[in-house]
Amino acid sequence: MKKQKHRGASEIPGLIADLGDDSTKIREYARHVLVAMGQTAVEPLMGALMESNEYGRGQAAKALGEIGDPATLPALIHALEDEKFDVRWLAAKAIVPFGREGLMVLLRALIEHSESSLLRQSAHHVLHDEAHEKWSAQLAPVKNALECSDPENALPGVAVNVLKLLAASK
Repeated sequence: MKKQKHRGASEIPGLIADLGDDSTKIREYARHVLVAMGQTAVEPLMGALMESNEYGRGQAAKALGEIGDPATLPALIHALEDEKFDVRWLAAKAIVPFGREGLMVLLRALIEHSESSLLRQSAHHVLHDEAHEKWSAQLAPVKNALECSDPENALPGVAVNVLKLLAASK
């Protein structure tokens, strides 16, 4: 295993590269250090979410979720359409802690991109997370639309209605 001694913002490029390393230990170490850096690491992590290998994209999604900056939600939503299942799954898990705000961004994406089967599959994971139990009644129509025979056409209208309900419930 490579020896790691990353300590400051100048080390971010190396840490970002390490997110895509073959070694689980190196990937996890890099993620933990980047999360500890907080806001300083957000922009490079969003870049890694789009440009790294599968490991790097997944670790970037996980790190962004752990940092918890709502400005990262559009990038995490975009990652729900990643070609790799593991990246989509980690992006979905990263969105859940954002609660209502994450749900609202997800619903907007479903309205605009209901044709995306990858987005719909990933949204299913987000919406069925037990952390969203508080909104289960409001989210039920979207879950049903995702599971119906014609989700592309059913989703936009349903998602608009649910988005209005969530916006009204603060």
